[in-house]
Amino acid sequence: MPELQDPNVDWDAFYSDYMRAYLERDVRDLISVKDEANLRDVWFYRDSKKREIDLVIQDGHTLHPVEVKTNALVKKDAVKNFSCLEGMADYEVGFGHVICQAKEPYLLTEKVEAVPVWAI
Repeated sequence: MPELQDPNVDWDAFYSDYMRAYLERDVRDLISVKDEANLRDVWFYRDSKKREIDLVIQDGHTLHPVEVKTNALVKKDAVKNFSCLEGMADYEVGFGHVICQAKEPYLLTEKVEAVPVWAI
């Protein structure tokens, strides 16, 4: 019988990349992007200190950070890099999300919600 999970695959990276691809597609659908030129409103963030945010959705001058995690339970440290956006001139940080495998949505902070992957 073939193995269902290859022990040589980095499943955390696979899951994150897989979710990012589908989230980008869903966000495009939600904001009715007609052409790829308008996709600049959804982007990946990495700064010079190598701090990363999986997705940043720009709505005017508001930035909404999104992280993708494989865990069922995520803690506040999952959003530590969201603070990187606070120093960006002319922008404010809006409500953020962590997509995970939780059974139900729950607040991580007053401005960040953990959202089950099944709910998106």
